[in-house]
Amino acid sequence: MSYQTANERPVIPIDGSNVMGACLSRPRSPGSFPAVIVGMELFGVTPYIRQVTDLLRS
Repeated sequence: MSYQTANERPVIPIDGSNVMGACLSRPRSPGSFPAVIVGMELFGVTPYIRQVTDLLRS
C-alpha cells in the first residue's frame, strides 16, 4: 500500500544550547502509524540519510 507522505526537517534541542538535525517522513493521512526516528550522522542529515528514512517509511 502506498501513502502520500510529508517530509520534515525537525531540529531537536540537546542539553539546552545545542541542537541536532533529524529527518521525519510520515504519512499525510490521519491515523496511528509506526514511527522511525533517524538522527543526523557526523556530516548532518545528508541526502543519504533522507533516502534511508524514506525507505524505512515505505
